[in-house]
Amino acid sequence: MESILHLLFLLQFLPLLSSSESYNPQVKYFMNCGSDSNVDLVGPRNFVGDKNSNPSFSVGKSNSIQNENPLPGISPLYHTARIYSKISRYMLNITQTVSETVLLSYPVIKEFFLTIAEGNFDIYFIPADETRFAFVNAIEAFLLPPNFFIDSLTAIPPLRTKDGALRTLYRINVGGPEVYDTLWRNWVPDDDYLTSGSSEQASYDGELQESRQSPSPGTVKFDLNISTNFSQVIDPNSDGYSEMRIPLFYDYVVSSDDSGYMSFSIAPKERFY
Repeated sequence: MESILHLLFLLQFLPLLSSSESYNPQVKYFMNCGSDSNVDLVGPRNFVGDKNSNPSFSVGKSNSIQNENPLPGISPLYHTARIYSKISRYMLNITQTVSETVLLSYPVIKEFFLTIAEGNFDIYFIPADETRFAFVNAIEAFLLPPNFFIDSLTAIPPLRTKDGALRTLYRINVGGPEVYDTLWRNWVPDDDYLTSGSSEQASYDGELQESRQSPSPGTVKFDLNISTNFSQVIDPNSDGYSEMRIPLFYDYVVSSDDSGYMSFSIAPKERFY
């Protein structure tokens, strides 16, 4: 089945900002589901045990469970869970209309971006046909930084975050190690996604000077191809930037095909250093 994917490409030679400079959202909810204890993680993330009643949230008709013998090294957030045997809702009381990211933590994290209106925000948990229950270990919902997404009417189809939710499928740090950015998001290495062609890893040592292979404007161009239905020439200098130390962001909305796969390839233009 054909689907629409939103793709974000970051082009930069600088490392992603460290968690020590992490974002502190004004509107935030961090829930430690099925627990009566709080868990502090990196940054301003204090996960509140949702067994403690609070007018800002409601857990719905559910039960809580706890793993009495968790494996070593497992985050305390995965020691407990909230269980739903029938369709039920988890409610957060949102105090203002905001664009937020919502993360639902299981053994695998599910992440969504959406605009939430002021009032009650309901997350419904519905057991699948082949299981007897639904569960969640933790919930994060927090206000995104300004201009995190730029709605575009020129994209095909138009990218309008206020019209629906965007779900993150992959977050890949091309040519680099596993890292966490300022929004505590996990970027995985790209080794498992390389299929063909040749590539080299490049790193930034924090001391790059203009005289050290700093390219002249217009010399860094390459072709970006996504599957068989999208091609774009990437020119970092087209917007007037003359230094490769400036991070650039490219957003594309691309239709997939029926194969279940999406491939990405880049090829240097003739004038490439």
